[in-house]
Amino acid sequence: MIFWNIRSINTQKSFERLLDLNKRHHYSFIALMEPFQNSSELEHLKRKLGFDKAGVNQNGNRGALSKVEDDLKKFLRLEE
Repeated sequence: MIFWNIRSINTQKSFERLLDLNKRHHYSFIALMEPFQNSSELEHLKRKLGFDKAGVNQNGNRGALSKVEDDLKKFLRLEE
């Protein structure tokens, strides 16, 4: 599990770093604060990283990738 205030994953270095960290540590849950991604962009990341589930909250300031549905739902429902 990793929680990262990524402040936009749109930069190439951020995405490459996330790919590398996931390869080394085989996370089952990745929480991204301030990813500045919509749900379709997060779906793309989900596929690239090999996760089953992805979601972003209504404000777009919290996103997560998970291999367990319940973890994803709980994280996205946290109070703002």
